[in-house]
Amino acid sequence: MDTLQPRIERIVEKKLIGIHMKMSIQHNLTPTLWRIFSPQIPQIEHRISSDLISLQEYGAGYFKDFNPAEFFVKWARWK
Repeated sequence: MDTLQPRIERIVEKKLIGIHMKMSIQHNLTPTLWRIFSPQIPQIEHRISSDLISLQEYGAGYFKDFNPAEFFVKWARWK
């Protein structure tokens, strides 16, 4: 079986537009976040892709002492 090998790539800078919400694994608001953002997508001008991007921002040490109630920021974005 092949194993995935992580890699870091440098890519051209991209501009993203979106909204974010503070949530936790225990209080997952992902469906709400996308339900709020999705109706706004047609209003976004100069879109270069149809890719939707879900991005999470975790604080330092988030995974060291994992707690499903710990908050992080999740973004719903469009490129």
